Amino acid sequence: MASDFTAMRKKQIGEFVRSRRESKGLSRRELGEMIGYDKGADVYIGSFERGRTYIPPEKIRLVKEALMLLNGLVTVKMKTISKKLFVM
Repeated sequence: MASDFTAMRKKQIGEFVRSRRESKGLSRRELGEMIGYDKGADVYIGSFERGRTYIPPEKIRLVKEALMLLNGLVTVKMKTISKKLFVM
């Protein structure tokens, strides 16, 4: 059950990031490069957006900055999700 919950949360986060990325007019490659991925940046971000992988905790801040997710609600949501996904 916990792994189903984690998979669902990863997918929700990925969809959220994808919608924000698209609203900013960024490609997957551009976002990936902005957070420090060079080779395969578009593949990595695409995989994350589909919920197949996750962004390491140290990259979450960079994603937030790249997408300008700095309002209070999103910051709280990302912190909560980070704790659920990465602090186990």
